[in-house]
Amino acid sequence: NISTSVITLFFRNGRALNSLLPKQIMKIRRRTKSFLSHETTRTLFACVVLAAVSGVICYNLCLSSQTLDTTLSISKVEDTSFRESLSTRIPQFAAQPPKSAADPMGIAKAHTFGLLDTIPNDAWEQIKKRTLSTSWFANPQNPLEHVNNPGLWNEQNMIPNFDCPSKEMVPPRNKKGETKYVCNPQRLAYPEKKGCLIYSFGCAGDFSFEDEIFQMHNKECEIHVFDPAKAWERENDVPNKNIHYHAWGLRSTYDDSKSVVWPKGRGGGFKTFPETLQELGHVGRTIDILKIDCEGCEWSTVQDWIHLGIQQILIELHGVPSPKGTPNQRWYKKPLNLTEYYGLYKDNGYVLYNKERNGELSLELCFLKLSSEFWNKQ
Repeated sequence: NISTSVITLFFRNGRALNSLLPKQIMKIRRRTKSFLSHETTRTLFACVVLAAVSGVICYNLCLSSQTLDTTLSISKVEDTSFRESLSTRIPQFAAQPPKSAADPMGIAKAHTFGLLDTIPNDAWEQIKKRTLSTSWFANPQNPLEHVNNPGLWNEQNMIPNFDCPSKEMVPPRNKKGETKYVCNPQRLAYPEKKGCLIYSFGCAGDFSFEDEIFQMHNKECEIHVFDPAKAWERENDVPNKNIHYHAWGLRSTYDDSKSVVWPKGRGGGFKTFPETLQELGHVGRTIDILKIDCEGCEWSTVQDWIHLGIQQILIELHGVPSPKGTPNQRWYKKPLNLTEYYGLYKDNGYVLYNKERNGELSLELCFLKLSSEFWNKQ
């Protein structure tokens, strides 16, 4: 209908269009005027014209579509080429699988800073799954349940959540001296590793742990022993075993609580952990093992060393502090929330791989630090 109306207007109003249309078109109009004198003829002609015009339009649309597809394809190729060229200049950590994943035993090695290098990736994933699903507390919704019953609290809580396949007693039970569990002690020192540093606070004259580490690694591990007593220093330990004795104990930078010191263990002084690092030139160095048995300072000094990236913490905890304080206990007496205390270990990436009770009121716990990738902290 629209086409018929336009053609009718075109042929009936020639005068108005003479000044607008080219002469060739006007000649065509005059020659075909007689042919298009009837309404039916004009309608048929309009259909033919409309079909021709529609065909031209469709052809152009298809041509435009093909041109657009070609342009987009070229754009995709150019964009891919750009990204490929960019990838040669910028490391693609997210796009490429990590080297540890390509190594069949590389994930555990990466997550433990090289300590555990013989655990297959699938076995490590099972260890990780158990670790993330196991709470240290018998009642995770109320970890302080029975805190006023120290023996019961120690019995029920601090549940190990990590399996170290290479855990060993150092020294073995068949030797004299106090034994500590260590995760893969045979790999504390190896050729590709830069140094081995061990801090041992509180020895009371017992060097069995330190001597066993020396037996394993000769003088590769630099071992420092601390106790506020001059009487326990041994001769020739430094040149023969790389064991260094320091006659000072550990005190806090933020808490004035004091450790319980045996009468024979007196005669030395006390330094903070930062002061110790500074004096020995160890600021910035990685400590492989912190063994701490200081009769109470384990509670008051934790904030001075928990954030330093120590690889393993072998700690004996005396007594069970309470948010209300424990004035009748022998060791730490001030108010202390155990959830917050052990939360510091979790917040700094530690897992618990061993627990032993030492009497009713003391726990010996062994912690291992894992990398942020283990906890999915990017």
